[in-house]
Amino acid sequence: MRRRIVAAVAGLTALVLALTGCAFGGSAGSDPNNPNQVEAITWWASGVEKTALYDMVAVFKTQNPELEFIDASVRGGGGAKARAAIAARLDADNPPDTFQATAGAALSDYVDAGYLQDLTGFFEKHDLRDVYRAGLLELMSVEGKIYSVPSDIHRVNVLWSNNKVLEAAGIDPSVELMTVDAWLVNLEKLRASGIQYPLALGNDWTQVQLFENVLIADLGPVLYRNLWTSTKNWEGAAFRAAIDHYSQLLEYVDPSSGSKEWTEVTRSVVEGEKAYIVMADFALSSFQRAGFITGKQYSAAPAPGTARVFDFLADSFTLPTGAVHDEAAQAWLLTVASAEGQKALSLTNGSIPARTDTVKADYPPYQQSAIESLQMDTIVPSVAHGVAADPAWTKAITTAVLDFRSTRRPDAFANALLKAAKAALGDA
Repeated sequence: MRRRIVAAVAGLTALVLALTGCAFGGSAGSDPNNPNQVEAITWWASGVEKTALYDMVAVFKTQNPELEFIDASVRGGGGAKARAAIAARLDADNPPDTFQATAGAALSDYVDAGYLQDLTGFFEKHDLRDVYRAGLLELMSVEGKIYSVPSDIHRVNVLWSNNKVLEAAGIDPSVELMTVDAWLVNLEKLRASGIQYPLALGNDWTQVQLFENVLIADLGPVLYRNLWTSTKNWEGAAFRAAIDHYSQLLEYVDPSSGSKEWTEVTRSVVEGEKAYIVMADFALSSFQRAGFITGKQYSAAPAPGTARVFDFLADSFTLPTGAVHDEAAQAWLLTVASAEGQKALSLTNGSIPARTDTVKADYPPYQQSAIESLQMDTIVPSVAHGVAADPAWTKAITTAVLDFRSTRRPDAFANALLKAAKAALGDA
């Protein structure tokens, strides 16, 4: 069991170790005899994400001036290289003191391998349960137990649009699209205006992200949430309608874009090459860097058919079993959980705090709307970002989505998804 995680990333491990300077016998610069250190591995290793991390680290140092934060972050691969470094360290019984993770079912392999400490008692000791919306922690738990502390929340069901491009096609960007069919009408107008492929879409997880938004739109939030506990909704009229809608949307996607990173395809909307993209709200920084203002140069609204739904992912930090600097790591987790730490992070990276005591007025317009939505709307877990399904199931869904993009065989797609659900859930 302890080899499951490393086996999945074996091809990356050697490269990661070269990049980080790690060896199986030592840590990345921390002193096991110095209790006043905390070593963290994240994938926030460059750009806005690194700046946001260090804004939170500044809060940590203010709250704990005697402690030293050692940054062992690893850049590249959309977090894949960091995860490989984490896996190698865990397998070598040399865990970092804490590491970044996606809260939810993505943690299940770590939990099954015994790599993570149960933080349920930590939450009770520090009265942390009450600072989160009811039900949110449950969606981030594994078998009813909490194994990480959320640092921020990203909304996944966001449709970003270039207002100038829409207006040139005779489309009012202020009109919220309430159904996928209404969106398809706009996409056809954009094509008629001269944009052959107006919908931006990139590599593997961005495709799963678009498909999950269509599932939410056609199944509704209740049946969508039931997908992750029962196989019953992986077939039927609503499910097949989602496959049909997703197939129609792919007709407006450049077929050569399947390997592009999310930053590149988001930039194509900012620059006016494309009109729309469904992207989690870390896309906000791309529009802000261009000097765009919400409601003027661009719009951000719930993905078509997902109004009053908040599809989420949560960045979080863990406490590994056998962490050398356990007490210092717990101090870091308290900063991660604090209102000050979450505010510092979110103001920079475009996310929102996971806590309910967030002051909306402290944030720009888009984040204000997301903060309100998180507290009021129906919450559902993202599969593309590891909240809804364990890694094996997520991989099977991703494979099916990628195959469908190239084959467009709806029956085979539906059968592959149902097979994956049955493998994960049995006959539930």
